[in-house]
Amino acid sequence: MSLPRPLADLALHPAPAVAVKAAVAAVLAYLAVVPWGGVASHYAYYAPLGAVVTVSTTTVHSVRTAVQSAVAIGIGAALAVTVTMTAVPTLAGIATVVALGSLLSWWRRLGAMASWVPVSALFVLLLGGGDPGAYVLGYLGLTAVGAAVGVLVNVVLPSLPLATADAAQAELRALLADQLDDLADGLRQESLPRPSEWEGRSRDLTTPTRTLEALVARAAEAQRGNWRARRRPDPARSTVTHGRALGWLSYEVEEILRTLARDEHAERDEVALGPLLRPAAADALAAVAAVLRTVGEGHEPAYGEADAAVEHFADAVRERQRAGADTFVASALVVATRRVLDAVDPQVVVAARS
Repeated sequence: MSLPRPLADLALHPAPAVAVKAAVAAVLAYLAVVPWGGVASHYAYYAPLGAVVTVSTTTVHSVRTAVQSAVAIGIGAALAVTVTMTAVPTLAGIATVVALGSLLSWWRRLGAMASWVPVSALFVLLLGGGDPGAYVLGYLGLTAVGAAVGVLVNVVLPSLPLATADAAQAELRALLADQLDDLADGLRQESLPRPSEWEGRSRDLTTPTRTLEALVARAAEAQRGNWRARRRPDPARSTVTHGRALGWLSYEVEEILRTLARDEHAERDEVALGPLLRPAAADALAAVAAVLRTVGEGHEPAYGEADAAVEHFADAVRERQRAGADTFVASALVVATRRVLDAVDPQVVVAARS
């Protein structure tokens, strides 16, 4: 029995694991600083705050966030202490630290923690009271302790977000297969589609491709400093390799669509393929679509059929070239189709050709 779609998506998403780790890190950070007494007990809530913002899907990102948060808080605190020493009126001090802190928050090296610069400056200025030094010690020090606990939890319980990347790959493969089938169907029509009709067959590949690229980048980063990745090197490496190839493949499919919309339509006197080449081109595109749909299911036979179809398309183009026809664009389509097929799964290419 399959799960409902929302539950299935949640099961694949790294958010539940991150939420559990954040809760564990917050509790441990709080328990770690309360026994210290003094400033630590008075501002103990800053420790779980540092732990929560530091816990992430990857160890590298967790360490980066911990450093960025400490730097951002330190900069904000320095601004506030400087303004306090000048004895300016409260309203003028607020305006000054917010303005300067907001400007400094554009520093890209602070990443997502950049917004903490004006916030920490306001906290120190307004809550530090007559002893800003003690408040800064509590705010910066305890947040740093919490961040360290968050990093430690991430190291001990690292995430390896392969499921989301794998699911995005499956979704994009299905979309690319549908796109190639649509293009093949257009080439098989009795009358060629018009440019607008080709565009009507276009699917949005950009959004899922960018989503996949972001997930693959996260999966690649998650392998650094991750003992789970060292224990499962093949799945992690495969997810990254295939994800990058699939992202590149998506751009190749878009290029095939643009070429057909530009050079093979009903409003053009001299088309790139013509009635002699269109059947072979359509067969090649449909065969590649079939390969995309069988990834992970032992698709060497499908690859062999697609390889033969693409080679037949290339032979047809070479025959037209020998007859004196202009085959520049048709040859480019052959190359693009071959690149798409070879990018589906490099391991299968080797197996099918051996």
